[in-house]
Amino acid sequence: MGSVAIYSDILFKNGFICSGASHEDGIVGGLASPAAKREPEWKLCQWACNSDICKGRYACADAGFSYETDSQLVAVSWEAGKPLLTLGLYASREYDAPRVFGQAWPHLLIEQTDLAKRCPPLGQLASLELDFAFRVPWFRCMMPNPKDSLHAAQINLFFTVSSVKTGDMFWFGVPVFDSRCRSLELFQAEDAGKDDASHKYIYTAAQRDFTQLSAHDGGIIDYRKDLLPLIGQGLLASVKAGYLASGDLGEYILTTSNLGFEMPGTFDASFEVYRLGLEAGV
Repeated sequence: MGSVAIYSDILFKNGFICSGASHEDGIVGGLASPAAKREPEWKLCQWACNSDICKGRYACADAGFSYETDSQLVAVSWEAGKPLLTLGLYASREYDAPRVFGQAWPHLLIEQTDLAKRCPPLGQLASLELDFAFRVPWFRCMMPNPKDSLHAAQINLFFTVSSVKTGDMFWFGVPVFDSRCRSLELFQAEDAGKDDASHKYIYTAAQRDFTQLSAHDGGIIDYRKDLLPLIGQGLLASVKAGYLASGDLGEYILTTSNLGFEMPGTFDASFEVYRLGLEAGV
C-alpha cells in the first residue's frame, strides 16, 4: 500500500499569504520566510481582526521567522525541540467590550484550499492518517462574567468534505481546545452565528476519539488517528440531517483545511504546533 501526502509544505518553509479582515478584502500581503523556494502554499487568515499581521514586527534567522502585532503572533521555527508553528491571539486588544450575539469574532488560522489536487476519492482510500502534535501553553480569560453561549477561546482543525458531483460539502472537525471544557464532546450543528457563515453542516468528532488528555493542562498532545471512519460517520450524519443528498463516500474528497484560533470572547491565548501531517493510504 502506498500513501499520498494531503498537505503540502508541512514545515511552512515558503511562508504565508494573508487575508484581510473580511472576505471582500482578499489577499492583503504575505509573511516572508528566509527559506522560501516558491510561492506560499499556506494562507494565514485574520478574519475580523483589527490589526494586520503583515504589518507586524518582523524577525528572521536561519532557523525560522516571526511576525507580531499588539494582538497577534505568528512564528515558525525549524530548531529541534521547539514548536514548529506558534500562533498567539490576544483578543483583549481586539474587543472594546464583551462580544454580543451576532457580532463577528477575531480569527487567526492557517488554511490550505487546494487539497483536491492531492486527495483521491475517499471511498478509494484504505486509511487517512492524521499525525498532529500540539500544545496550548497558556490561556487567560480577560473579561468579567463570560457567558458560555457567547464567549470562548477555541482552537479547531477543520476540513471541508466535498462532493465531486455537486460541489456540496460539510465541515468535518477535529477538536483541539475550548476554554469552556477540558474535553470536547461530539458536536453537530449548522455553521451559523455570523453574517458570512456557510450554513453548511458541522460534524466535529469527540475529543476522546483522539486522546484521554486535556490541552487545559499545558502539555503536548499527540494525535495519531485514522480519520476515514470518523469522516464517514460525519457524512451519514449530514445526510440524515438533510444537508447532503448522497452518503456515498466514494463521491467525496477533501478540498480545504484550516487550523487555529476562533475567539468569540475576550481571551488571550497561545497555540503551538509540533507536527501536522495527513497521509492517505491508497
